[in-house]
Amino acid sequence: MKPATFRRFSTIEERDAVADLLEMHGIQSIKKGNAPLLDSNFIGQNFDNAFILQLSPADFTKANEVLQTAAQALLNEVEDDYYLLSFTNEELLDVVRNQDEWGEFDYVLALKLLGERGVSLSSENMDSIQKMRYEKLTKPVATPVAWLIASYLAVICSPILLRYAVIYWIPMVAIVSALYILFGKKTLPDGQKIYPYTQQTRTHAIIIILLGVLFYVYYLFLLFSNSVYDASPL
Repeated sequence: MKPATFRRFSTIEERDAVADLLEMHGIQSIKKGNAPLLDSNFIGQNFDNAFILQLSPADFTKANEVLQTAAQALLNEVEDDYYLLSFTNEELLDVVRNQDEWGEFDYVLALKLLGERGVSLSSENMDSIQKMRYEKLTKPVATPVAWLIASYLAVICSPILLRYAVIYWIPMVAIVSALYILFGKKTLPDGQKIYPYTQQTRTHAIIIILLGVLFYVYYLFLLFSNSVYDASPL
């Protein structure tokens, strides 16, 4: 099974520490140093987290369990000024609901703090929270209308834009973005990969790509025709 991105880290030390911990539990990983050029909302990737750790999707669930267990062992070492200690109950519940955005330590600490404050979460509550989060993560999104308009204009006007050295790259950006929307996938916390964009958005991407290619070919045809005409004898 092809490796997928499991976590992104802001420092190489954090990434390597997690990789070493997982290896101790028999989980092999692949370290990479560059984040994708496009984000996940175009998919929400954080450009600051440039150090990547990849795993086999089949190991995601086990790896998450290992990290949660390791985080629980650190709960007694929380400093008095740790930011989560000042959170309200609702803010702590938000951490629990969006576990993948906060990390294992904040997640288990939020559960511990809620318990100490008398807010108990039953197994049914936890199942419901996980189900709602999964539904939210798997719900496809649409690109902003402004992007669609700009992309259509860029490819339709490409025969004009390509004549100017300063802005000739604009149609190509639209085409590359459309390719990303059409073929790009995001990885869920359980390792599953899905298309993040709606079918309607992906259909627009196909049209933008086809129009872009068509107008590029048309522009090249014009260049070739003009070259032949200029080279022909009088």
